[in-house]
Amino acid sequence: MNNKRTLILLSFRYDEDIRKLSGYLAGLGFGVSTVKDGARALELAIHEVPSLIITDIDLPVINGEKMFQILRNNPHTSMIPFVFISKGIADIKGFRTGVDIFLVRPINMEELYGRIRHSLLLKGPEAGVSSKEIEGKLSH
Repeated sequence: MNNKRTLILLSFRYDEDIRKLSGYLAGLGFGVSTVKDGARALELAIHEVPSLIITDIDLPVINGEKMFQILRNNPHTSMIPFVFISKGIADIKGFRTGVDIFLVRPINMEELYGRIRHSLLLKGPEAGVSSKEIEGKLSH
């Protein structure tokens, strides 16, 4: 997977979450954009169309669930996989099992990375996954 071509949008209320996750993902070679509220996340997602969005459900202005529903109903952004992070389980309308991910805090970074890779592999070549990499994994 060519992480350099992969843009991940992080939307979290707290600087500590943004710092921790953006540092980890940038260290893995991903491009990372960060925002602190759902309205800004919507704007950025429409203009930049990230490969994946990692969001807290509890966001100011527009919460993560509402942001998800707006982006999922927009044909330009409907295929973006989401990773939701929250203190507890939530029932999110439009959630695609196997594509969208829900993680409960505290975040295990290795599990997060595995889930990101899985979502991006399902999304395909436009997410920075080469067909050779997919063929190689299937042949095993």
